[in-house]
Amino acid sequence: MQPFAGIYSSMLLPNDSWETDLRFQEVCNAIKHVYASTYFDQARAYIRSTNKHIGDEKMAVLIQEVVGTKKGRYFYPTISGVAKSYNYYPSGSCSAEEGIAYLALGLGKSIVDGWNSFAFCPNRPKSPLYGTAKDYMKHSQNSFYGLNIQSIYKYVNYNEDTSLDKLDIDIARKDGVLDNIVSTYVIQDDRLYPGLYDEGSLVVDFAPILNLNTIPLAKAIKLLLEISKIVLGCAVEIEFAVNIPTIESEGAELVILQIRNMVSPQEQIHFNLDEVQDEDIILDSKDIMGHSVISDISDIIYVDQDYFDLSNSVQIVDQIRKKNEELMDKKTPYILIGPGRWGSSDPWLGIPVIWSNIAGTRAIVETPYKQRHIDPSQGSHFFHDMMASKVAYLITKKQDDINWNWIKNQNVVESSEFMKHIKTKVPLKIIVDSTKGHGVIIKDR
Repeated sequence: MQPFAGIYSSMLLPNDSWETDLRFQEVCNAIKHVYASTYFDQARAYIRSTNKHIGDEKMAVLIQEVVGTKKGRYFYPTISGVAKSYNYYPSGSCSAEEGIAYLALGLGKSIVDGWNSFAFCPNRPKSPLYGTAKDYMKHSQNSFYGLNIQSIYKYVNYNEDTSLDKLDIDIARKDGVLDNIVSTYVIQDDRLYPGLYDEGSLVVDFAPILNLNTIPLAKAIKLLLEISKIVLGCAVEIEFAVNIPTIESEGAELVILQIRNMVSPQEQIHFNLDEVQDEDIILDSKDIMGHSVISDISDIIYVDQDYFDLSNSVQIVDQIRKKNEELMDKKTPYILIGPGRWGSSDPWLGIPVIWSNIAGTRAIVETPYKQRHIDPSQGSHFFHDMMASKVAYLITKKQDDINWNWIKNQNVVESSEFMKHIKTKVPLKIIVDSTKGHGVIIKDR
């Protein structure tokens, strides 16, 4: 089964007009737009990367109520979340099979698009995945998304973002929704205290829920993952939302939005790096996603960091998209290498491609950008599509993890200001083993 999460359009409508005819027309237009999105460039490129044909597509449009509560001119839930029964980035005492969950204040776009969210293991909600209080602050949300119920519907260039506003965390504080989801950082103590206090900096870490168990959210997520795995017969990913009322006597509400299959490792990979000659290793990574062996790759597209700056990250997207289309037309798989987060919504953290822009790649490599350390993202739709397509994802921490001298000595097919397409003199093999957290790209002799 090939998932299409995030490939077709989604619409969020305020549906708040007094005129019922207008509301009905808005819904009809939105449905037409979603159907039409099967022929948009993003969907067509994704379908081409699978074994499907666009003419065979059969689709129903789901109309689903947005979960949340009205707060002034905005509508949003207290918490949005994504839970995965398999964790490709296990750390500390948490195993890959125990899964992982991501929580965010407001609508789930923050998680889906790879913005800051809070990660924890549902089996061990009190086990920290971050080191120090300053690490918590670094990864904390400082903004969130809400549905603007006063937004005016415009069909031209309409998309999911039309009625969504990115809001400062202070708005949520004024709305009175932070008590159960934040801690306060006191600089004198260099310590986080669960709850909202007048003095100190706010950190969205959901400590009152996860550490003090004000609501049994971790237990509920763990149970949902276990049941869903049994029912679907495979690893699963769940999107959900939580409404926490401001009146303590009222109960919290957990709403399941989506449950879908995700790819987890089924095959055992037999690979011993000691058996590979040093001169045959092109890339070595201890930070990977995926679980596969991919052979006979001879094309690499890489961003030339000698000339590239993140201020040009939006500009280079179109060049990558065109090269991806060209290679897909030729049915030529390739390796994609570039700085920072691939698929980031923030162009200052990496190159903001969407999945259809790079759907022909078989491996994606994140390289360090100058002296900055940019944490990898797991934006839900981008990485779900990547895993479903069995694309390897490798992250390098330092420049000498890649044999740049060998790469730059290969045959150049095409070169632009910031990007090069090369053809390797010998084919390459990509090996990623999620059970060991190790991946390599080697010469396929």
